[in-house]
Amino acid sequence: KAAIHCGAGLVTLAVPESVYPIAAAQLPEALFFPLAETDGHAAEEAVEQLSSVFEKFQCVAVGPGIGRFPGGEQWMKSFMSSLRNQPVVVDADALYLLRGQLDVVRRHAGPVVFTPHPGEMAALLNKTVREVEENRLEIAREFAGAHQVYLLLKGHRPIIACPGGALYINPHGHDALGKGGSGDVLTGLIASFLAQGAEPEQALIAASYLHARGGEEKAKRVSRYGVVPFDIIDAVKEQLTAWETQNEPEPPI
Repeated sequence: KAAIHCGAGLVTLAVPESVYPIAAAQLPEALFFPLAETDGHAAEEAVEQLSSVFEKFQCVAVGPGIGRFPGGEQWMKSFMSSLRNQPVVVDADALYLLRGQLDVVRRHAGPVVFTPHPGEMAALLNKTVREVEENRLEIAREFAGAHQVYLLLKGHRPIIACPGGALYINPHGHDALGKGGSGDVLTGLIASFLAQGAEPEQALIAASYLHARGGEEKAKRVSRYGVVPFDIIDAVKEQLTAWETQNEPEPPI
């Protein structure tokens, strides 16, 4: 939903077959790609299904809703190896499933974006959350450089670290964003901007800023307690409308 409402012309959601009717009813704007499944999660043969269509997509996002399941690590390895050279955004449990096999990430021909919260970052590094939070800047810089990924480390004052060493800190956002699903909205924003042709660095900056500012502005109307992920999508649309209004060219004379 975030990707659709932030400029992506066409969004396809790949879900296990049993989830398809539920998801399609909730999001009629999207196309769907039902996947073979085992015990409610994507089956091994689902990677082969996806491999046959990956070339059609300008960007791929993976992780939200994927879950942790037996054989998931091998599934993610096969998934990453089946991609073409398009950008890929890795979030949520996909990060967990890739821990310990980050060599497959470095082999991907296109840009790779990681969007962990501190707990997911700790799992990737086999550290504690406290260790991550005490040294956020250096950890982000080192990880992005070592694995050649674009990293958005979520939390208080999100950090964007690029493979070449550039670092950005987002001064916006507050606890209104601290609800389950808010990070999935961010993933959708990043994927949308990448699919529209933005460079990874610019896609991350724009998505992080809009996500945080949207949460701030929505909280002014419904309180920090009342903001939920779908509110953030609406607020981001309002932010984009303001940008469009400010940047409209002068009418011809």
